[in-house]
Amino acid sequence: MFAQLLDRIKNTIEKQPSHWRQPLSAGLKLAVTLRYLASGESYKYLMYSFRVSDSATSIFIPEVYQTVVNELVNEVIDTPITSEAWLEIEEQFSSGRNEMCRMALVPLMGNKSASDAQPRVHRSTTTTRSSTSSSSLHWPMQTTASDGSIWVQMVHLHIAKCSKISDLKICIEDGSIYFPSPDPLPSDTEDMAYFIPGDDAFPLSKWLLKPVPGKLLTRQQKIYNYRISRGRRIVENAFGILGNRFPCLNTSRPQKLSTIKKIVMVCVILHNFTRINFPGL
Repeated sequence: MFAQLLDRIKNTIEKQPSHWRQPLSAGLKLAVTLRYLASGESYKYLMYSFRVSDSATSIFIPEVYQTVVNELVNEVIDTPITSEAWLEIEEQFSSGRNEMCRMALVPLMGNKSASDAQPRVHRSTTTTRSSTSSSSLHWPMQTTASDGSIWVQMVHLHIAKCSKISDLKICIEDGSIYFPSPDPLPSDTEDMAYFIPGDDAFPLSKWLLKPVPGKLLTRQQKIYNYRISRGRRIVENAFGILGNRFPCLNTSRPQKLSTIKKIVMVCVILHNFTRINFPGL
């Protein structure tokens, strides 16, 4: 995997030598970057492990992030652009989990802080909101779980500072996300639209479902909340996989907002790259 990834980005991240010094090799830059993503260790710690100054590390690591994103994003993130493509994802997932629930298709919104670790996902697609300790940051992403095994692959990624202005919300409201038309749920004859299940952090809207608040709930309300939480359980599982693979997401080290966005994007892209090319890992 390392050699294949290095071949793809080597020419972009490697600098030309000069009369004053030899540049850091592309392999070293990639190794330091992957070590940071896989461990979440500080640049100071990496300095002693790789004999590269922390100041140099802070410069080239974001460059490697951006290079990986530019090289692989169109290859490993394939966002559905038709209703049939969304239905295919739903069918793949539902056939593996055998759940009588429409939540297989729609994005799901969650709320978590960057220092709390794992992000959130849902059956087919997921939207996640996360925040750093100093500023609010929303990480909308859509995730697909393809069968009953722990197979999770992101099919869309968009990072926005506020969910109210995110591309995902705009696409849902103007219909350009191409969700399927309403159709009956399993074992039912009445058409039901597709919704986004969310949590209490988001306001209720025509396209968003959230749990009923309070403790003194009726039996029907408890069943409804159970169904919402059952879908969110898949979300937690998927983000747990992402957080375990890239522990840097579980840390709260101070980073620039632009760097945080690159970290999230490169983690999702490397996760998909590994799933597609090295499914055994």
